[in-house]
Amino acid sequence: TSVKTMTAQSELSFLSGHRYNANVEFAMDESLAKTVSDVVMNVYKLQGEGCNSGLDLSTGDVIDLYNISEENQKRVDVVTAQGQNIMFIAPSNNDHFKDLQGSAFTNIPNWTTRNTTSFRRTYLSMEQFNHITQYSEIVKAYDEAATSWTINDIAGDESQNKFIGLKKAQADYHLVIAAKTSDGRYALIHFKEVGAYKQAPEWSNMTIKIDVMIKDNTPASQQ
Repeated sequence: TSVKTMTAQSELSFLSGHRYNANVEFAMDESLAKTVSDVVMNVYKLQGEGCNSGLDLSTGDVIDLYNISEENQKRVDVVTAQGQNIMFIAPSNNDHFKDLQGSAFTNIPNWTTRNTTSFRRTYLSMEQFNHITQYSEIVKAYDEAATSWTINDIAGDESQNKFIGLKKAQADYHLVIAAKTSDGRYALIHFKEVGAYKQAPEWSNMTIKIDVMIKDNTPASQQ
C-alpha cells in the first residue's frame, strides 16, 4: 500500500475581512488493484456443505456458509442466493432471507456479524475493466456508477435492498458491478457466467463465475 500526500495552496477568507494563504494537505491512495479471476460461487444446493457461498471482498476468497463459524461470518461481505432470480446480496438484508430456502439462509439473520455491502451498476466495458491498475480507479468507478436501475438483465436498488438480482442466465455475461462495504472497502465484480433459473429439484448445484477486483494489500517490497 502506498499513500501519497499532496499539498494544495488555497486562500482562506474570514468574517473579519482578512485573507490568508494556507497549504492544505490531502492523501491519495496509490495502492494497486488486484484481480482474483474465475471465482466460482454456489448459488443453491438443497442441503449440506457447499449449500451457498459467501465472498470476502478483502481477499476474493469464497466462504462456505454451511455451519459457518463466527470468525468467518465477519469475513462475508456478499452471499449468493436463489429467489425469484439469482441473487448477489449483503448478509444484512433480512427482508430477502426470510423468503429463501436452504440450510444456510435459515440461520443468516441469527449471525453474530452481518456485514452491509452497497452495490452499484457500472457501465464499464470489458476493455475498461481489464485496463484498471490502480485501487483509486475502483473507488472512482463506484462513485460514478448508477445507484438504482431496472433493466432487462439486472435489477437492484441500493437505497432499498442492497442486492443484485441476476435475471439473465448465460455464459459470457460481461456485467461489472461496483461494491462498497460498510467499513469502506471497494471492489469491482465482473459477472462472467450466471446459471439458469430453475425450479426444484433441478436447481441444485447452480453456480456463478466472477472476477473480483480489489485492493492489492501485498507489501510493496513483494509486488
